[in-house]
Amino acid sequence: MLTFALAAVTQAQTMDRFGTRNVLASDGPPPRAQSPTSEPPDERLEAFLPKLRQLFRYNNYTSLERYRAEVPVGKTQRWPVPGDRQLEVTPQKVRGNAVSFNLRLTRGNVTELSTNIQAQSGNPAVIGGPKHSSGTLIIILWTNPSP
Repeated sequence: MLTFALAAVTQAQTMDRFGTRNVLASDGPPPRAQSPTSEPPDERLEAFLPKLRQLFRYNNYTSLERYRAEVPVGKTQRWPVPGDRQLEVTPQKVRGNAVSFNLRLTRGNVTELSTNIQAQSGNPAVIGGPKHSSGTLIIILWTNPSP
């Protein structure tokens, strides 16, 4: 009984640092920037583009938004997503450098996507999402768990 209680306390105190990148994948020209950005280029995304091209085979990949969070296991992080959507990401369990997540994408009261997925530090999870604008929304989930 004590072992179970200690495991539960340890799991509850585990924090997960993670981030998402929303990318618009399309075969047409990239969308024009809505406003100038002072955000530096995302080297991690640039290094990951060959993998995206292999997985989805679109001509253009345009970064739309990038978010970062650090939350305890079991706590939900919510972010706005293009197309009047909301992304909910809940780290469920940490094992080594891998994290199991519950991910939900909603538009109003409609759940467009609900899945359980696992990501490892240095090896992101990729979700091909719904249509958006002239292409498809792709959500990339990076993680870096910490005890």
